[in-house]
Amino acid sequence: VLAYVDFDNFKPFNDTYGFRQGDRALLLFSELMRKELTGEKTLLGHIGGDDLFIGLSGADLSEAADRIIRLTETFRRDVESFYDAEARRRGGILGHDRDGESRFYPLLTASVALVGVGKMRGLRSADDLAGHFDRHRAGLRRIFAVRHRGDRGRKVRQIFRALAQVRARHTERRRAERLAERD
Repeated sequence: VLAYVDFDNFKPFNDTYGFRQGDRALLLFSELMRKELTGEKTLLGHIGGDDLFIGLSGADLSEAADRIIRLTETFRRDVESFYDAEARRRGGILGHDRDGESRFYPLLTASVALVGVGKMRGLRSADDLAGHFDRHRAGLRRIFAVRHRGDRGRKVRQIFRALAQVRARHTERRRAERLAERD
């Protein structure tokens, strides 16, 4: 099972409370991931910004969903303490959208898209993982989002875009290593 995690309302939180507090929210989620999702067959990663990655080998989709729902609920409860009392009382903050318009943003939560991909033996690198996705994209057994609201398809597309970025970085790194070996 692979999961793509994206924070909801992270930009307005960062804009209001600063990058340090935003980093604290990312660290909190990372610590909760390590605590809740342990095991030798677990891969946890930070894709960039407020996007994270979870790989759970050997877990069925229902079991993974239960574990990740617990993780996101714990995060939702714990991250409330990062807000001031007034924001907690109102259930969110006032911020500006991309058009500069003032609007209300609820407290931070994490949206997760889960993908059950079947057996993934022999995967040892980001390139192997991205290749596995390329080969099995059409055969994904079940896709659903762990979220109260939102566009499931958008999250799944984000998973594939993020994996493509990881694969591109990995391929570029391998190319640079080969060039360095030639010199």
